[in-house]
Amino acid sequence: MQLKQLLNLDVYTQSGQYVGKIVDLEIDADTGHIITYIVKSSNVIKNLFQEKLLINQNQVISISSEKMMVEDASMPSIEAVPNPAQ
Repeated sequence: MQLKQLLNLDVYTQSGQYVGKIVDLEIDADTGHIITYIVKSSNVIKNLFQEKLLINQNQVISISSEKMMVEDASMPSIEAVPNPAQ
């Protein structure tokens, strides 16, 4: 999948909870493989409104042209990156 197809792709848990949209990626410079997906969280996730989530490649179940699905169990282990104060 190309970068332009991944950006703004919706992210859901396997149980159907909307997580947010992919806004950036962390790529291994040596291999070119995606290490981390950076997702802007939805306000559905408590206490994470307007934050970015780091989703590791091994937490991803599937990716299609319509959505990315992550494990339900990975939600507590997804790292939140707060937006800088304005």
